[in-house]
Amino acid sequence: MRAVVLLLEGQTEEILYYTLLKRVYKAQEANCAETPEKLRDLLEPLGRRKCLKVRQVYVAMCNCSGVENIKETLKLLLKRRELAEALRDTAIHIVIAADRDERPAQAIKDMLQSLGYTPAESGGTTVIPPLGLPIHVIEQGGREDTATGQIEDDLLKLVELVHPDLTQAAARLEEAHGALDNKQKLLLYLALLNRRPGIRKLYKAVKRLLKNADETALRQALKNIVEQLDKLTAA
Repeated sequence: MRAVVLLLEGQTEEILYYTLLKRVYKAQEANCAETPEKLRDLLEPLGRRKCLKVRQVYVAMCNCSGVENIKETLKLLLKRRELAEALRDTAIHIVIAADRDERPAQAIKDMLQSLGYTPAESGGTTVIPPLGLPIHVIEQGGREDTATGQIEDDLLKLVELVHPDLTQAAARLEEAHGALDNKQKLLLYLALLNRRPGIRKLYKAVKRLLKNADETALRQALKNIVEQLDKLTAA
C-alpha cells in the first residue's frame, strides 16, 4: 500500500490541494479513523486533518500553519516509534507544500541535519537513510520579476486564464498608481470576483475559483504543482 502525507503551509494550500485532488485526480473522501492501523497510529498526533484516496493511494492532508510548524510536525513524525512499524506495511511519502520565498527545501534539509540525519538526493527527492523515507518539497510561486515566490503567483495564473477580462482592471490601476506585484493583482481580482469584504470571503472566492475552473485550466495554470502530484498519486 502507498500513502502520501501532505504537510501544508496554510489555509490557501489546504483549499488548493484538496480541490486539485478532488477535481483533477477524482479523489474520494476517506475516513481518517479507518486508514490502516499502523499508518493511523503514526498520524494520530497530527490532530485535525483531511483524508482522501486516489485510486489505491491514501492521502492525509495537514494544515501546519507555517513553515516552522511544518518542520516541527515532520520532526514529530520522525521521532515516533510508530514510523518504522508503518513503513514496514506502507510505502509512505512525505510531501511538503510551501512558498518558494521561505526556501522550504533548504529549511527541511537543515532540520534533518540538526537531528543527525544525512539526507541523500535522488531525482529531486530527499531520502532519509536508513529509513528510506522519501521527502518531496513542492516549492510554490514563480520566479519572474513581479513574482512573490508565494502560492499567489500560481493562483494568479489561474484567475487570468479563467477570467482574462479582469486584467483590464489591473492595467488601469497600474496606470494610476504604479506597478502591482502578483499578490496585489490576485487580491484585486478576488475582491472583484467576490464583491464582499473580509479575508474569509476571499478564501471562499479562492474555493469558488478552483471549483469552477475546468481540469484543463487547472493543469495549465498550476503545471508545476500538478506535475509533482501526478508522480505522487500514480498507483
